[in-house]
Amino acid sequence: MKTLTIGNGKWKIILGFACLSSLSLNAQNVAYKVLEDNPNIKNLFIGLNPFDAVSYNPNTGLSWNLYANAFIGKRLQVDIDFKKAYTDDNADGVFSPEGLKKMNQFRIGGELNLSNSTKIKKTKVVLSSSTTGRYTHTRYIMVPATRKTIFAVRGGLQSFYNNCQVDNDISKIRGENDIQYKDANGDLKFVFDNKNYETVNYTMRTSGFYAGIDLKKITYLKIKPEDYKEKGSNFRNNFYLDILLTPVVKYELKPNSSQSQFDGIDINISENKRSYLGWRFGWQYDLGKWAGLSCKAEVGQLPGRPDEKFFISMGLGLHLGGNLKNL
Repeated sequence: MKTLTIGNGKWKIILGFACLSSLSLNAQNVAYKVLEDNPNIKNLFIGLNPFDAVSYNPNTGLSWNLYANAFIGKRLQVDIDFKKAYTDDNADGVFSPEGLKKMNQFRIGGELNLSNSTKIKKTKVVLSSSTTGRYTHTRYIMVPATRKTIFAVRGGLQSFYNNCQVDNDISKIRGENDIQYKDANGDLKFVFDNKNYETVNYTMRTSGFYAGIDLKKITYLKIKPEDYKEKGSNFRNNFYLDILLTPVVKYELKPNSSQSQFDGIDINISENKRSYLGWRFGWQYDLGKWAGLSCKAEVGQLPGRPDEKFFISMGLGLHLGGNLKNL
């Protein structure tokens, strides 16, 4: 008689597959009752991110961000977004003058829904989750749920306020993107503190428009699995891509108390270069039916200074939802 011998390593692999198969079968065989499957239940979203990290030139810092989205019927959506920094590297610089406002952004606009469809998609519903050491054990089932997908074109008004700084490196060769002014004789000169050799601050205000596309995927599902409490899969996933057009770009010099040589100097002249176009790609995600966690991220290029390459921001916070018909 021949004896079949299996090494310890192979036994571990076989046992691992057996355990995974057992967990999968047990999870998929859990009976459940659908309590709610309605992606249209919420048409108002308000998000507040108390922590929003912004990193780009000219500003880097931490902000808070308040934003909202509301569905007006089946064809229209309305958006509002306001962000204001509570730390700003340029406004809080060593040589920055007192009283400088910190970076802020505002936009208001909306979407026109081109398509608004629903499909039944299998959605993951977590039944239980536990962590042992470095491993997390999750048990879930895949439940057919109604997935709402909205594709829209978007647009609106926007404004940006940023603090900027003039590079005071004495070894730098000045170029066309550096800030200039006209002296009493009308001759162009570069802004440079050759008296105290301190950084010179200036502000940049831009106003204009944005236009782009928007994609939202929404699921609101609640079930009662056998031997478990009520569970659900409630989320809104939103992607958007915008072109930014700001025909108004205004520069204003902000010297400190020891830079009196710059008092009254106008740098909002045509010789100072401006970039009127930019772009933005964004993502928003929120969990929960009427309240829960949310996050928002954006990357792109802001209009204004022509030497700016890109910006990136990431925010975390909470959201509240509602139904306008019930308010």
